[in-house]
Amino acid sequence: MADAAAKNKILVLSRASVNTAGLVNEVVSRPALNADQSGTIAQVAWTINTKYFTAPVELWLDHTEPLPPAHQQFMQSWLADPSSDSSEIPLEESMRELHMHLGEVTDGVVFVFDPAQPQTFLDILPWAGFAKHQMPSILLCVAVRRPGCEDDKDRWFRWCTANGWEWVDLVDDPVTRVREALETNEWATMQMKSTRAADPTPVDEAEPAVAGGPRPEDERAGGEWDQFERIASQVDTRRVADLSREFFADGMQDGDEMAAMLARIREAKDEIAQISDPEQARLRAAELALAIARET
Repeated sequence: MADAAAKNKILVLSRASVNTAGLVNEVVSRPALNADQSGTIAQVAWTINTKYFTAPVELWLDHTEPLPPAHQQFMQSWLADPSSDSSEIPLEESMRELHMHLGEVTDGVVFVFDPAQPQTFLDILPWAGFAKHQMPSILLCVAVRRPGCEDDKDRWFRWCTANGWEWVDLVDDPVTRVREALETNEWATMQMKSTRAADPTPVDEAEPAVAGGPRPEDERAGGEWDQFERIASQVDTRRVADLSREFFADGMQDGDEMAAMLARIREAKDEIAQISDPEQARLRAAELALAIARET
């Protein structure tokens, strides 16, 4: 039975028009939600199962609403010049109380928006205060399609970098990065597996995914494959191998070693989040994901 008080909840926030049900189904690798459940309030149980640990978590889906006009004006100016003091963000008292309660059980926030509706990015800003005060381990801002205006994308990316959110572009990296971020967190419900029965593959023998192979005929899948080919062709395989050694060479004999490994991965992700060039950030994120995929 799920522990309602455990700090293992992941908030998935979006407008009702965004297909969060499809995203969640891809993350958990099963049809947990119907398409018409996007934009509704729903809970999805998921057991993260890696080579070294399992961790039961829950994804809580909810939809955001347009902000009051006065708040929208503040948010527009704050987005243009983000303040380091999140207490300046105007919030209803009911929202502050909600943040306090959610902070007790939440260790991840996944904000999903459609860049074709740029005004909906403002919905993330009330959650900036939540992130500053409650400090969940995972903060992802997920764009479901390519922005029509590169200036908007640059502005959103800079805001995310300045405020500790990781920008994830589903066009360039369908769902891999979202799942990888969730699978490498140190969850309160994490249970270590016995490593004695494991048959680890030597780092030098575990080959990462590479470009090449048949292109899918489906238009959407083909587009994603083209993006993968472009990124994979730029990946430095030696760097991938070095990262894998850095993270996993010591083995995972106990919880302390697992915690140390996850801390190293979080540090690497934090460094990537500070890269100002989106292309370089995506490339480094791909290398990190490949390094982790070797062992998990």
